[in-house]
Amino acid sequence: MTITQLQADLATLQAELTTVRAERDQLHGLLADLLAEQVQLRAQLADTQALVAAVEAEHQQTRQELFDLKRKPFTARSRSDDTKVPKPRGRPTGHVGSGRPRPTRIDQVQAIPAGDSCPDCGTAFTGMGTTRSRVVEDIVLVHPTVITQFVIERRWCPNCRSYHEDAVSAALPRHRLGLHVLLFVVYQKVALGLSYSKIQRELRSYFGLRLSAGELPSMVAEIAALFGPAYARLLELMRQQAAIHIDETSWPVEGVHGHLLPNGKVLFLSYGDEGDMHVHVWDPASNTFTPAPPEHTNVGCSGHAFLPDGRLLVAGGEPHHTQHGYSWWEPLLRRVRFRPVAGAHGRCPPLPPM
Repeated sequence: MTITQLQADLATLQAELTTVRAERDQLHGLLADLLAEQVQLRAQLADTQALVAAVEAEHQQTRQELFDLKRKPFTARSRSDDTKVPKPRGRPTGHVGSGRPRPTRIDQVQAIPAGDSCPDCGTAFTGMGTTRSRVVEDIVLVHPTVITQFVIERRWCPNCRSYHEDAVSAALPRHRLGLHVLLFVVYQKVALGLSYSKIQRELRSYFGLRLSAGELPSMVAEIAALFGPAYARLLELMRQQAAIHIDETSWPVEGVHGHLLPNGKVLFLSYGDEGDMHVHVWDPASNTFTPAPPEHTNVGCSGHAFLPDGRLLVAGGEPHHTQHGYSWWEPLLRRVRFRPVAGAHGRCPPLPPM
């Protein structure tokens, strides 16, 4: 090997050494940046843990205060101005009194004997004494059902070659329960909004009537089928009137929050059952609703603002209805963006501490 080749190899090795040293210096710089970022992240983690600890302490303090308030006896609030004369109770002097009207019928009369001696001193009563009347109106807690057996007469028609009979007006055809039971179930379900399990419990508690869970929905469905044509005719007559005051839209949403999106559609956010949030996008052109459920949180009672790019920012909400378990007063709430084009939801980073 000649001196020229050795010098060339030495030059190559020196160039490689320079490259390795440069890479080493670069790695040292990256390591220093990572170490500095690690220190910063640890500091942020310590701040977050301190904030969570403070929130947890405030939560415990609030629970303790609530517990103390529940156990504390009630005391009337003192008046700030003792010189003010309190308003007298009742109606002014000379004003005609009012009260619950007395019942117009008496269903039963019960005598209350006074006994033979004074309950205070034990002295025997003398004379015939007097009486006074007191009327009390009450309800029967458990009223038994009335079971009626109808004896239906059937007559033979020689022309039709068949038997005929009059209909039973107290019950629907082929029903073993009367109209009062059906109407009671429909009223409890439709007017009062009770669940079928609660209606079951009411029938059992008030009337001693035991029904299965499958009978109640079929009752409501059959009543709806029977009165459906009458409802349609009534609705058509109402539509022909000069003024209509009725909600006949049958929309699937209540519209607690509503926003006109840049694409011409309308975003509706409304409460659902058990605190869930129902989100729909309404297309006025086709009058159709497309569900767009949020994946992360309940966005009820939240704040809204359109961003410059056309997206709708939905901030805050009702996280105590979700799996996160945050209370409404905690600062670490989530923000959700709604993208009207894609129809999807995304989560932003947590809000900065308050």
